[in-house]
Amino acid sequence: MVWIDELAKFRYPQALWEQLMLALRLGNNPRCLITTTPRPISLIDQLLKSPNTVITKGTTFDNCANLAPAYLQQIVKQFEGTRLGAQELYAEVLTERQGALWQRSMIRYQQPTEDQNYQRIVIAIDPATTHHDQSDETGIIVAAITADQTAYVLEDLSGRYSPADWGQRVTQAVLALQSRPRGGRGEQRRRYG
Repeated sequence: MVWIDELAKFRYPQALWEQLMLALRLGNNPRCLITTTPRPISLIDQLLKSPNTVITKGTTFDNCANLAPAYLQQIVKQFEGTRLGAQELYAEVLTERQGALWQRSMIRYQQPTEDQNYQRIVIAIDPATTHHDQSDETGIIVAAITADQTAYVLEDLSGRYSPADWGQRVTQAVLALQSRPRGGRGEQRRRYG
């Protein structure tokens, strides 16, 4: 077992990774754990696309209990709604695709307020046309709009699913929305399934 912290900050991450793969040759199931801020380098992109990679993701807000309140208040004040905040606070890989319909500069990352009152909530689905290891993800998001026309993506449930699996996730999301108190906060930050 190998644990690498902040791989994306290494000077020669690709060379390190190649040498590490040669070293992971003993035992029944050699593994490598990587914890890192997801900077947009080619190795991170390669690892995110690998079928052998298991991805877990957390935001700074998931770690609130272990952070000094003054620190948390300062970094939110400084970085909320910025590109760097999307990377550092929300663990987003900041990639821009040429010709993309949506650019990161058009998106502001922030938590909905506790008393947010949504005018409408939708679950959008963009199903993949195949289901195998190389298939595209089925896109599933829960989105909402407020009276002042601010849109929020409340959850991203996207993944590589069979039709039955993505249908179940959508059903669970609908049931969760129906059981939510009216007029309260829209976001529970849960993953279904």
